[in-house]
Amino acid sequence: IATNRALTLFIAFAVLALAAMAVGLYRFIGAPLRAVSESLRSEDPRPLGTLLKAKHEFGHLARLMRQVSFCKR
Repeated sequence: IATNRALTLFIAFAVLALAAMAVGLYRFIGAPLRAVSESLRSEDPRPLGTLLKAKHEFGHLARLMRQVSFCKR
C-alpha cells in the first residue's frame, strides 16, 4: 500500500512539474517569440508592445528590431 501511494504521489508530482514547464515555456519563450515573429512578418513594430520595456533578451531584441528594421522607413 505504501508503494502504491508513493508511486501515485510521484506520478502526480511529475504531471504537475511537466504542466508547470509547459506553461513556463509558453509564457517566457513562446509568446515573446510569437510577437517578434509577427512583427517581422508584418514589418510593424506594434506587436512588440510590452517587449520593448522588458529587460530580458527578447526585450533587447525588440529594441534592436525597432532601431534597425523600422527606422529604414
